[in-house]
Amino acid sequence: MLSTTGRFGASHATTELVYSFTNLFTYFNDYLMCKSTGANIGRFKQPKLQQFLLYVLSAVECFEVSMEMMAQQRLSEVGKWMTVMFTSVLKTVIRCYMLLVLKTGMCTNPPVPFLNRAHLFGANGPKQSTQAWQGQRSGRIFRSVHSDMSVPYNQLLLGDGEAGGVAKPTKLSYHQLITECLHCSRPLIHLVAMVMFGQKSWKPWLISLAIDIFSLQSFHRVNKLTSSERSEVMRRRLLLLLYLLRSPFYDSFTRDKLLGFLKNVLSKIPIINMVTDMLLSYIPIWQDTYSYCWMS
Repeated sequence: MLSTTGRFGASHATTELVYSFTNLFTYFNDYLMCKSTGANIGRFKQPKLQQFLLYVLSAVECFEVSMEMMAQQRLSEVGKWMTVMFTSVLKTVIRCYMLLVLKTGMCTNPPVPFLNRAHLFGANGPKQSTQAWQGQRSGRIFRSVHSDMSVPYNQLLLGDGEAGGVAKPTKLSYHQLITECLHCSRPLIHLVAMVMFGQKSWKPWLISLAIDIFSLQSFHRVNKLTSSERSEVMRRRLLLLLYLLRSPFYDSFTRDKLLGFLKNVLSKIPIINMVTDMLLSYIPIWQDTYSYCWMS
């Protein structure tokens, strides 16, 4: 990797490591903030095992890029692919266990979203919503006179989607369960396909694309999804665009057109050309880092 990373070199791996620790610290800070203020956060009403697995999954996703870079830097190409395989297996096992055993529904990303402090905390403590309010001494939840009476009492929220009850995940049909398992296993399936057919083969690319389209198709025209599940479906649709930047499609079709556009058009525009230079230096790093390209 270091031979193709241009001016970034080993410093990029260090930057990724710092970024990973920053995200991990943010999760820890969110946890302490919720506990110290007594905010009634929905994520803490999940089963303890589910909470633990979600935080483990979040930690793995925080460090997977930096782990891959450090492994390649210290342990050569073999160490890189061993690290990638380990993280892929771990993530697949955790996600499939939660999906099949804990019945957590659709796997959303990120596993544990960062706390929205602006929505949850005002100047004088936890922010109250128009749906309900909580007694300071008793801690009991009371329905507001302006609340929507169609909202069940046990699902009244104290914040914007974070506090109060947890939105119950949509129950998946057998077909949706299979496609969701395939989606969770897609990075691992792609890795195995690369081992079988080679890194330059089109078969791993086509298999991965087929899995993503197949899983999205199972949620097509499904109206009874929670807000987080609808956001996840939209995120997966947008991520299909990444296949334009994934090899071998990128090497055969996208690279020359993209680099030509950046060099011949955007690089001639003042101010924007500084961003263009950064993109031109960063694209080889993104292409050479498996966790960037295929773990999304």
